[in-house]
Amino acid sequence: MATAAIGTILLTMVASQNVTTSMLIYGDDLDATTAAVMAAGGDVTHELGIIGAVAADLTANERSTLEAQGLEMRSNRSVGVAGVSKSKKIKINKISKADDREWKKAEQKTKKLAKEWEKAAEEAVKAAEKAEKEAEKRRDRAAREQAKQAKEEAKSWERTLKEWNKEWAKDAFLRGTKPTFFPDLITTHDVHDANVTGEGVTIAIIDTGLMTDVGLRQGGKGRSRILSSYDARTDHELRWSEIVRGNDDNGHGSHVAAVAVSSRKIRGQHNGMAPDANLVAVKAFGESGEGTYADVIRGLDYILQNQERFNIRVVNLSFSAEPQSFYWDDPINQAVMRLWQAGIVVVASAGNTGPEAMTIGVPGNVPYVITVGAMTDNYTPEDRSDDRLTFFTAAGTTFEGFVKPDFVAPGGHIRGVMPKYGHIARMYPQFHDGGNYFAMSGTSQSSAVVTGLVALMLQANPDLTPDQVKYRLQVASRPAVDKQGELVFSIFQQGAGLVDAYRAVFPQAADGQANMGLDIDADIEGTAHFRGRANQDAAGNYYLEGLDGFMWNDGFMWNDGFMWSDSLTETMSINTWVPQQ
Repeated sequence: MATAAIGTILLTMVASQNVTTSMLIYGDDLDATTAAVMAAGGDVTHELGIIGAVAADLTANERSTLEAQGLEMRSNRSVGVAGVSKSKKIKINKISKADDREWKKAEQKTKKLAKEWEKAAEEAVKAAEKAEKEAEKRRDRAAREQAKQAKEEAKSWERTLKEWNKEWAKDAFLRGTKPTFFPDLITTHDVHDANVTGEGVTIAIIDTGLMTDVGLRQGGKGRSRILSSYDARTDHELRWSEIVRGNDDNGHGSHVAAVAVSSRKIRGQHNGMAPDANLVAVKAFGESGEGTYADVIRGLDYILQNQERFNIRVVNLSFSAEPQSFYWDDPINQAVMRLWQAGIVVVASAGNTGPEAMTIGVPGNVPYVITVGAMTDNYTPEDRSDDRLTFFTAAGTTFEGFVKPDFVAPGGHIRGVMPKYGHIARMYPQFHDGGNYFAMSGTSQSSAVVTGLVALMLQANPDLTPDQVKYRLQVASRPAVDKQGELVFSIFQQGAGLVDAYRAVFPQAADGQANMGLDIDADIEGTAHFRGRANQDAAGNYYLEGLDGFMWNDGFMWNDGFMWSDSLTETMSINTWVPQQ
């Protein structure tokens, strides 16, 4: 009996020694690190040159062997796309029902408008016929000329109505396209009307893959625009035959891409932010929306290595993980800073863990990058007075005292294409219209809005650096204030406010640079790190050092009739940061 028990204990000990854990191992030389891991018996799964590390499956003994050699290690943590969590399913269902009501209202409004136009056309025809009869009766040349003009006007009304109805039927019913509303919330269609549509700029998106959809595959001018599709989990660059079949078994990646670049149209207006931008799709998350640090970092490495090949100017990161270290010590953040250093604009979601303070996730807590929170039109896109922050958007300050998010963008009940066979659509069928569209809320969507906007900015001004892009976006944003001009949301909740596309693409003020006082080269090399000016007083209030009166405060509505004063814009955009000791 005792012998059997001892044997069981020994077998358990041997089994535990053989259990492996995925780790990220840093070294001065990638090849030497790989060789050391293999010599210790570890299984190398990823080479992550962007951060000078490898990922490997190691037993406890193998970890001890490598640690004894002075190699630094981090856990290969899990990370997920920034979708609204299951814990908020009740609120999600409310959003879905309200969204359905909103679509029905929009459809009714459209039908009402069509009837009004039809009535106007009929009245114009009757007026023309009456004028013609009167002219003949009086044999008046001038009257006949007026009657002729009235008749032409009536025909014009009829042609307009016919074309409008034809366009509506083709877009809304035959192709399943529906209004997305969010481009108009931030004046994007005014930018499109100026022939700025993202043409020539490549967006990279790290997410769950891409479905096959004409609005994603083709730009607004009908040209193919997917330059590459890469699976970071298997280290495989897809062939075109694989790309057109689609590889998004979750749906999140397709939805994010649609917000940023969809070229589908309704009533002559694009459904996406940058309909002519090119696209590089990187799949780092599986069917459930979960991924690993190693897969995400390999995806970031792919983007860096192919920056010039595809002219990648901006990358969208609609995922989030809970910070467990200083921003500069996190492996994903280290890779993200490399992209920013290389001249790629990085747009990250703030995360959906709000609304409490200090809930900004990785990589949104990187001070250099553009971090986006979410607002909603409250289901009334035509009424701006009731707009507000979403209930889930994460808030700052960051642990190191930086103001985040940098600003906010539409992120409530956002319509975008999504495969109905995907995991999200199957989990939440009430969101899906049964055809192409899914209504989804999250900072994933708000960051995608800004990613598309950055593509518009870079088409109009190709020489902008990431710091200049961030500065322009901050200056172009407008905060939520009350009728007295007081903030109704803290700057740690809304940053510089709601971004404005037209003001960002066509700025009125002189250019400046964000991140002044920071040194990304020193940060990456580890010779200097930084902290922001945000702090917390004895009563628990958050404030900015040197700016009295700017504390965390509650609010409930939006008013875009007010803007930052010049002094506050200057402070927000080119703050002086201090070294982290």
